[in-house]
Amino acid sequence: MKITPDNFPIYIALACALTSFVAYCVLSIGQRRRPMVRLAVWSRGLYCASVIVVAYAVMYLLQQILSDARYDIAYINDYSGPADALIYKISSLWAGQEGSLLLWAFLAGLIGLVLAYGKRSASPAVMAFLVSVQSFFLILLIKSDPFRALADYQPGTVGLGLNPLLKNPWMVIHPPVIFLGYAALCVPAACAVAALINGDPKGWAKTCLPWTLFGWVSLSAGIVLGMVWSYEVLGWGGYWGWDPVENASLVPWLTGTALLHGLLLQRYRGRATRGNIILAIATFLLIIYATFLTRSGVLSNYSVHSFADLGAYGILLAFLLAYTILCIGLLAARWKAIAVRTPAIIPASRDFIISIGMIVLILFAIVVLAGTSYPMFAKSGLAPSFYTKMSAPIAIAVVLLIGASSFVGWSRRGKERATFGFRPSVHHVGAYIAHAGVVLMIAGVVLSSSGKSTSVTLSRGGRPKYALGYRFNYAGTKRVGETREITNLWITTPRGIERAAPLAVEYTQRGAVRSPFIKSSVAGDLYISPGEAQGTEVIPVASMTNRGWAAIPAKIPGTNATLTLIGMQVEYHLVRLDYDSGVGQPVEIIVSRGKPAEIDGYIFTFQRFVSDPGGDAGMMSAGAQLGVGGHGLAEKVTVEVSTKPYIWLLWLGTILIILGGLSALIVRGRNGLLSNSNGSD
Repeated sequence: MKITPDNFPIYIALACALTSFVAYCVLSIGQRRRPMVRLAVWSRGLYCASVIVVAYAVMYLLQQILSDARYDIAYINDYSGPADALIYKISSLWAGQEGSLLLWAFLAGLIGLVLAYGKRSASPAVMAFLVSVQSFFLILLIKSDPFRALADYQPGTVGLGLNPLLKNPWMVIHPPVIFLGYAALCVPAACAVAALINGDPKGWAKTCLPWTLFGWVSLSAGIVLGMVWSYEVLGWGGYWGWDPVENASLVPWLTGTALLHGLLLQRYRGRATRGNIILAIATFLLIIYATFLTRSGVLSNYSVHSFADLGAYGILLAFLLAYTILCIGLLAARWKAIAVRTPAIIPASRDFIISIGMIVLILFAIVVLAGTSYPMFAKSGLAPSFYTKMSAPIAIAVVLLIGASSFVGWSRRGKERATFGFRPSVHHVGAYIAHAGVVLMIAGVVLSSSGKSTSVTLSRGGRPKYALGYRFNYAGTKRVGETREITNLWITTPRGIERAAPLAVEYTQRGAVRSPFIKSSVAGDLYISPGEAQGTEVIPVASMTNRGWAAIPAKIPGTNATLTLIGMQVEYHLVRLDYDSGVGQPVEIIVSRGKPAEIDGYIFTFQRFVSDPGGDAGMMSAGAQLGVGGHGLAEKVTVEVSTKPYIWLLWLGTILIILGGLSALIVRGRNGLLSNSNGSD
């Protein structure tokens, strides 16, 4: 935690934010006695200064990334490189833990500025809570410093570049959209805490409804973008793997959905006042908990998405506990003060159905939360089948509730029955679109999961194979450049239409990135995941003898040519060999992971190192397993083929959910995001 010319803006921003927080706390207490106009101006100005400095830090880091000259900064070295396209250099700003926290702090600050400088500025209690969140991120950034110097930096060092898995348009926009949703959902919690402090459980609903809707739409869009990326890029054949980090974003989305419906009940029916305060606070705490799970390293052994611990574990845990104790303490102290009398709910009414739907969503959130937290206590993760079994009855209940709510009216006070009938309204068109999207999405999930899957092994020049109604031919694997490999497949549809189905594999220092082939139609998708190309193998080794290491030439099948091992660099997955064609002098070649060697029409690729502690006659041996292609040597490839019936219903449903939310946001949030932000009607 050393102050440098690069990271000093973070310290300045933190000092401004903490001072502003203290000022807002004084205001929230003191303004009840007398106006404190000057202090209000200073508190708001200091917060604005903090956000401006954070914005400067974001732009400064981006400038250093684009300059291709600051690989002495560890973050830039790890996530950017001179060969990356401009769009991926920009997205490297939020590709890692430190940069994403900086972006998150900036977005949270912007939302706070909107509330502070709206037509009616937010109350001091609301702003104090939001400034505390801003301070929380800035303290994290001091520990997880995005400007930390690279240890043992050598002049001329260039960055590793962005992880190839993240070089995708979906992942360019997925993280900022998720963070924007998280930041917006802090506003309902701030208003709920202010309502507890001020003893006003009613007025805050009008302020929170558009902000909750905005945060919910952003979080929904971010989750969908992640699903599309997983489906199209990772090549495992699915879109949701119930990974703990995926679940960490799903849980606050579920409680946020319940809160959204609860605020509608409170705003128009005078119900769920206490429950909404709890839900608003719970959603915020779950966002902080999600941050803890993904960025503390506690799930690094159970999630492919989790960041490694960079020393933030203690800070994250401390803030999570502090916010939890504060919120629970306020709820306990002010529980009686926020009591509101409401009429009984008539069972056959929309009020009742929405209330049951909220309970269903909350129960589902609890189940997912428990399953996600399970590895921290049991040291083992739960299988995806656990979530699938638990979510099936909940999905059925949601569909039934959505259908019933469309034909049942609101309960009428003073009467023992509700009105019935489908009464569409322009004002509620967004809700109808979003609910239709949920039904379609669930149908898409169910139908696409009913598809079939199988493995197909193909030989170049061999007979075609048949699977799932398609015919498959393998035309060989071709190297494109130094790191990219294309597996050329041809498929013939049940209607006899033949088409190419190329599969790409990119070999990088961070592993292989496998791009699937997806053929979409009205009936669904044909999904082909690339596997390992299996060519002829040759294993040159060296054995330990009484006289030292001795290399044993390995013969290339079907020829007199041999390979002799002359050196290995294990840390770089590199092998040095002498190639002897039998004519002339041997030629030295180098084969490494992602960089094959080509000579005399042969292509040698690195597969793995091999060793035998015992060996023949008790001698130790070590070498490398290499793949050999060319000159008609046999080539094989294994691919995973699956069908996804009517999966387009899933994507259509998610689009309708987002469009419905945007439509409702336009109708309800036209003035709500910028005005009336003090928590009262």
